[in-house]
This record gives sequence, structure tokens and C-alpha cells, in this order.
Amino acid sequence: MYQNIKPPIKLEELYDANYLSKHGYDDAADLRLKEFHAREICRLLNPRKVLVAGCARGNAVLAFRHLGVEAWGFDIIPGDWPPDHPLRPYIKLGNILNIPYSRADGFDTLVCTDVFEHLYLRDIPRMINEIYRLGPDWLALIINHDGLSPGHVTLKPLTWWARQLQGRYELAPDLRTALVPGIYGLDPAAGRPRFTFWRKCRQHTGHCD
Repeated sequence: MYQNIKPPIKLEELYDANYLSKHGYDDAADLRLKEFHAREICRLLNPRKVLVAGCARGNAVLAFRHLGVEAWGFDIIPGDWPPDHPLRPYIKLGNILNIPYSRADGFDTLVCTDVFEHLYLRDIPRMINEIYRLGPDWLALIINHDGLSPGHVTLKPLTWWARQLQGRYELAPDLRTALVPGIYGLDPAAGRPRFTFWRKCRQHTGHCD
């Protein structure tokens, strides 16, 4: 299963205006889920400023802001934001291959759920370069291995991802989410993808803080 098992597809056609609602990324249940995620990440990492990559309609951004954490986000699907929408100032149209923020923005944590597996193998090095350019101290990632979705084009084990990130970020196996039965991403016993946490390595040394 750990191969690019899907034939080349036009991803821009897959991620149309209906993608978010079709997959439940813009409903109340998703917001509750993101609130669980945000509380766990805050408990483990105590972030000061968070960037959510692939933030969809911004539920994760909203969840962090409800907890008093500065949070921003970006997604490749443009949001239909009314001028007075409270999230409008905090979300940009953007791609993880060309992150619309910089190191000067001062993000200490990048949160990214179900995005890495949507990239073709050839684009993985560019994505990692972009994340390192941004420079967060921590990555909180859910990397999905479900090969049923047509958008999941790179299915690799965690050891493979660790090799790609080597010298830049290192898996922190001591950091684990609490068991919250039935909550996607937080219950390892459920057999679903869960959060992994990665520390930034010190520049030039390859050693991780």
C-alpha cells in the first residue's frame, strides 16, 4: 500500500467548490473535532502562534483562537467569505508548495492534517523546503494512509516520512495524544491516523532540540 497507487489525476478538478462540504470539513461536527485537536496540541506543545496548513473553512483556526492562541491558516480552495466574517482576516488562499507566509511571521507551530498524502512524490522535497523556510519549532501532523481516496496519491510509512524530514525535523515519540474514544486522530486504538509531533533540528548541526 505504500506506493503511489493512483494514476495521475488532475487534482485541481478534484478540489472543486463542493470538496469541503462533501467531506464534512465545513460542518459543526468538524468544528467540535478541531476543538479536541486544538486542546490536545495546546496541552502538549503550548503553542504561541499557530499556522494551519490546509485549513479548509477555518475550523481549526477558529478552535485555536477560542483557546486564546494566535492562529492563521491557508487552503487551496478559496473560501467564500462575506466581508464581515470573523475568520476572513486570518485565512489566505495558498498551497503548501508555496506557503503564503514567511519566517518573519513568527509561527512556532505548524498544524497539518490529511495534506501530505495528497502530494505527488516529486513534490515532497519542495513541500519540506517550504515548511523549513517557514521555520516553525514544531509540526503537528496527521498523515493518512487510506488508499481509497482518489486524492491520496502518496502513501508512505512514518519511517519514510522521517527520512524525508531528516536533519530538519525529528519525530518526537515521547509526545502522544490522550485517548479520546471515537475522536478521529486522537484514538490510536481505533486504527485511524493520529497526530505525530516533530521537533525542529538546529540549523547546520542536524541535531534536534
